[in-house]
Amino acid sequence: NSAGSRSGVIGTTELDYEEGTWTPNFVRWTGGDISATYTLQTGYYTKVGRLVTCVMAIYVSAVASQGTSYLGIRGMPFGPSSTYDELPIGVVGRAGCLPAQFEVFAPHSTYNDFYFYKVDRSAYAHAAEGDFTTGEFIGSITYMTNE
Repeated sequence: NSAGSRSGVIGTTELDYEEGTWTPNFVRWTGGDISATYTLQTGYYTKVGRLVTCVMAIYVSAVASQGTSYLGIRGMPFGPSSTYDELPIGVVGRAGCLPAQFEVFAPHSTYNDFYFYKVDRSAYAHAAEGDFTTGEFIGSITYMTNE
């Protein structure tokens, strides 16, 4: 290979690379799930080795039931590594359907979900701290997986 070209091999190890789509949806940890009408649920991911980056866009047009407990996103293409449980690692880009204090994600490998954390990173964001409502949600998260 000439300088600057890529062969898909680093040293003698083949690069594990994958791109794809996934379908994000909102969930509650316990206390009943959210029943919502989605007019958009789009997710894209790139996986390089154990590092996964997911971007998502969700539009909620109606909410039939809130559920209770912690609010999260389900449907990620790969489960998070338990090594990084409860470490805030994702970013909410725009969230018209969530209370303002829900600004970062934290993985929970037991459920393979990512739950919203308070902006001050003190704890998971609980339903009692604001209602889930209609509107858009745009965000991204980069995390480690064992897959």
